[in-house]
Amino acid sequence: IACMLYYNPAKCLQVIESMNATQQLFQHLFRFLKDEKNCFSTLVDKKTISLGLSSIIALPLNQLPTSVRNAYGTFVGESVKILARIHAQRQAQNEGDDEEEDEDEGVEVDSRQYDENEDAVTEEDQAYLKFLKEVRENGFGDEEEEMEDENDPDSPIGHIEAFVFFHNALRAQDARIVKQAENALPPKLRQMLQQVIAHAVQIRSENQQQS
Repeated sequence: IACMLYYNPAKCLQVIESMNATQQLFQHLFRFLKDEKNCFSTLVDKKTISLGLSSIIALPLNQLPTSVRNAYGTFVGESVKILARIHAQRQAQNEGDDEEEDEDEGVEVDSRQYDENEDAVTEEDQAYLKFLKEVRENGFGDEEEEMEDENDPDSPIGHIEAFVFFHNALRAQDARIVKQAENALPPKLRQMLQQVIAHAVQIRSENQQQS
């Protein structure tokens, strides 16, 4: 789903909405993002999710389903949190540290539109997590190892920098909408958003200097 959202977010959301599955899908996604041990544990996983969420953020509001439009701030907040995890995991890899720092520990986003009972794990959640685990263990282990490099030049997203892509998504959106979303975030998450933007600006500047 994240790949399709990145490739054609408007069409993907249209199809999901036609099946009346939009709210349920993102409820599950945001819940699974909290379970980093079993879901989206690699940099490629996180980057793919980040690009998909950023693609939604960049869309004009009139192209977003009502449930997504009403929870726009949640999408911004979840994007910031996963980018913080990407940054922490990159640092851990660079330092050769096996224990990844949880950069967004204790930070919560108001995602009530998508998660009325966020602490409860349903039987459906358990079944899906079990399926993901079985796929990883039994079906695609070798392929996953090959996809570990987030900058793989042969990957469709290998040349995309997630932080810059997110910043560009915010810049593509109406500034008033972005400001409203930012103001709705908890103070800690607003600070993280500014740090993510500053990091994106730094990366963009470094890339321009190298080119």
